[in-house]
Amino acid sequence: MPHVFINYRTGDGEQTAALLDQELSRRFGQDRVFRASRSITPGEAYPEVLLTALRRSCVLLAVVGPDWTNFRSRLQDPDDWVRKEIEAAF
Repeated sequence: MPHVFINYRTGDGEQTAALLDQELSRRFGQDRVFRASRSITPGEAYPEVLLTALRRSCVLLAVVGPDWTNFRSRLQDPDDWVRKEIEAAF
């Protein structure tokens, strides 16, 4: 069961998210860290996997990449997955 959920936007912060995943997995175990691009296997229904992992996590770690402000309009879209994950964590 994941305890840390790493939230990031593809194309902005994914390298940082991968490094965080690597270090947190080394310290706490790979099964305790959820990062979508590593944790979701091809063919899985990603909305359910994302939300289930998020609900089981104790911490959401939001990676704010260098282009975060350029995505402001996407964050205002209720269908944006970065937004959905952060809202679900609250």
